[in-house]
Amino acid sequence: MYGEFRVLEKEELGPGIKRFAVLAPLVARRAKTGQFVIVRVDETGERIPLTPVEWDPDEGTITFVFQEVGVSTKKLGALGVGDPIKDVVGPLGNPARIERYGEAVVVDKIELPTPKSREMAQILDKLGVHQSCLLVLPDHDETIWRCARNIPTVRVVAVRDLNAYDVLRQRRLILLRESLDKIVGANE
Repeated sequence: MYGEFRVLEKEELGPGIKRFAVLAPLVARRAKTGQFVIVRVDETGERIPLTPVEWDPDEGTITFVFQEVGVSTKKLGALGVGDPIKDVVGPLGNPARIERYGEAVVVDKIELPTPKSREMAQILDKLGVHQSCLLVLPDHDETIWRCARNIPTVRVVAVRDLNAYDVLRQRRLILLRESLDKIVGANE
C-alpha cells in the first residue's frame, strides 16, 4: 500500500473541477504561499504540479483545486474520500514574497466645517496620513472631492469606481464605514 497520503475531502466545484483536501503532514508543515507540490496518483501516473490553495500544519492537510483535462488528472479526480495517493512531493519553488505596502483606516465620517483643502489636509494629518492615500467614499461627494483635489497625494473614488490598481498604487487606504459596508455587502 502507499504511504501516508490520503484524500480526506473531495468536492466538485464545477464540471471537471475538483477540490481535494489531502493528508500530507510534512508538506503542510513547510508550505508557504506561492509554492507548489507534485502529485502522482499511482506507480504509472504522471507527475502533476499543483498549487495548494490552503494548508493546515496542525491537521497535516493541504487543499488544492484542479481541472480534469488529461489522463492523470482524471485518475486523480476519480479518487474518493479515504483513497491513497502514491506521492505528494513538496513544497517546491520559491515562496511568494509578501510585503506590507500600506495601511487601511476606517473612519465613521468626514465632516468639513468649511469646504476647503486646508480642512481636508488637517483631517488627513490627524489620521496620520503623510504620504499617498486613496479615500474611498460610499458615493460621489462633490464637497469632499473638491477639498481633496488640490492635495497631490490624495485620490478620491466612490466605491463603484474602486479598482485594484488604485488600491495598490497608494500607501494608505482610507474608507468611510459606509464604504466598507458597501464593499462587504457587494461580495455577499
